[in-house]
Amino acid sequence: MTTPEYHVITDAKTMAVLIAPARLEILDAACVLGVCSAGDIAEMTGRSRTSLYPHIEQLLAAGLLLDAGTRPAGNRYEQLYKPVARQINMRHDSSDPENVANHAAYGKSICRQLARVFERATRHPDIRPRGPHRDTHCGAQTAWVDDATLAEINQHINRIWELCRHSEPAAGKRLVQIGVVVGPVRRNGNGPD
Repeated sequence: MTTPEYHVITDAKTMAVLIAPARLEILDAACVLGVCSAGDIAEMTGRSRTSLYPHIEQLLAAGLLLDAGTRPAGNRYEQLYKPVARQINMRHDSSDPENVANHAAYGKSICRQLARVFERATRHPDIRPRGPHRDTHCGAQTAWVDDATLAEINQHINRIWELCRHSEPAAGKRLVQIGVVVGPVRRNGNGPD
């Protein structure tokens, strides 16, 4: 059975599972790898295999990771997992305070994960910080936008997600992580200007 393309989280209990950056990173690795072992996830994330198991158990209990059987690994068999879908998102409901709080915590978790990825990347001498094949970049831009400009920005974001969603490992490809945060700037605690 193939893995579905999308899964949308709507309940607070499942959203709360992804507030921990480690679980978010594990689930992201599984979404990229497909069927994988804790060892595969450890190799991709740089985390120790033993530190992953409590998080994997919580992801399994939440239904975000699924049991995918076992495979031979030397003299033993290793457990395999797969994500519930290739892309997992949360539904935002601004009328539900618990949903809003979980969404904010999820955003912070993603930002911490991206900071960890960027920090590890900058330590490697083979990164490409400039040019058309740039694979390492961090920046922020604040801008005054109207609805037409915001629509254009969102078209670009959607195109990036489309390119990423259909990526597969192959010779000559390297794995990169791309994150985007867009939000209205609230000045003096008021609504958007």
